[in-house]
Amino acid sequence: AAAAAMGCRCSRRQSLLEADAPRPPRGLRARFQRFRCRTASFSKDDRAQNALGTVALRVMKADLIRNFDAITKMDPFAIVYWVSADGSKSEVSKTRTDYGGHMSPVWEHTCRSQYYCTGDHIEIAVFERDMLTNEFCGRAIVSVNELCCAGSEEPRSESPSNRQSECSWEVQPRQSIGMLQRLPLLLGDEVTGHVSIGML
Repeated sequence: AAAAAMGCRCSRRQSLLEADAPRPPRGLRARFQRFRCRTASFSKDDRAQNALGTVALRVMKADLIRNFDAITKMDPFAIVYWVSADGSKSEVSKTRTDYGGHMSPVWEHTCRSQYYCTGDHIEIAVFERDMLTNEFCGRAIVSVNELCCAGSEEPRSESPSNRQSECSWEVQPRQSIGMLQRLPLLLGDEVTGHVSIGML
């Protein structure tokens, strides 16, 4: 009983200490939250202002030359990452899983349009969906500038005063897909297949 009483007093003392601990004023907390929101939106707005244009990627299919499932047919899917010039990397889209697609999955997946700046890259990583862990099959990386050049038969040169350089212009949305690029999928130094992408 004495131990229980002692524990009760200690618990009450801790509660009193927590209640007496200084807390930032409500108005200060609200201002801090607003500052965080403005900071988060500033990075997006700043990127849009400095962008050379927008691109919409279309991930069509893959042709794998290595089987990552020795028992059944593979169920591949792909994840699209945007790699900025500063090295930051973010996931921008994911295809559906082509169940039974095995070594020739077809997705025909359209990604949401993205602002792009000088030095940006796109990474497409292909995975085999498994019940326990998804197995990595390989990745392909292409610069946005290269993708823009391949997506148009008539590149437009800009004047020196324009911040857009040759082969880096704002891509207007189109109903048909441009020239497809067949990129190698690499797993370390091994080529495990190819992925076909285009630009809308």
